[in-house]
Amino acid sequence: MASAVCVAVAVSAPVPAVKASIPTDRGHGVKIAFVLYEQFTALDLAGPYEVIARWPGAEVHFIATGPDPVRADAGLVVVPTGTLDSLTASAPAASSLMNRSLAARVSRPVST
Repeated sequence: MASAVCVAVAVSAPVPAVKASIPTDRGHGVKIAFVLYEQFTALDLAGPYEVIARWPGAEVHFIATGPDPVRADAGLVVVPTGTLDSLTASAPAASSLMNRSLAARVSRPVST
């Protein structure tokens, strides 16, 4: 079964072009949201999280449609750190991207 995890990134302050790929100044943080949905593949979340969470200045969030825990296809349960609505004020463009992505994923039936 194919699976996808949407990652949205919002830079909270300008980053010089030299440091655009991975900010090294903690004053110029990057907010990263992993969108959780029922029956996601845990490796699609855990692998990127382990790398991205180590970026200097990275602020990682696990976002879902609500505050309830979300179960992966093999049983791992992840508790969201926020909801789609909680990001709207701080990053409207990222929130819009996640709303479209999650709406598309949730509207498809899950194959077993």
